[in-house]
Amino acid sequence: MIAAIINEYGRAYGRSGLGAVMGSKKLKAIVAVGDKKPEIHDRDLLRQKIKEMLDALRTTRLGPTRFGISTGQYPR
Repeated sequence: MIAAIINEYGRAYGRSGLGAVMGSKKLKAIVAVGDKKPEIHDRDLLRQKIKEMLDALRTTRLGPTRFGISTGQYPR
């Protein structure tokens, strides 16, 4: 059995296991309505964490598939 999160653009996110967690909780949907962008509390911390994640993807000896990227291409 496979569980994935599907967005409104038809993209599926199934490699992280989050869809399985949502399914086990019998969660069917998450809906957010509004026209404002979310405010980023600490933009510098967010940039730092993104950099750390990208560095980990580029330097891991296990390759990007460990982090859910099946194409073998690193995000830039």
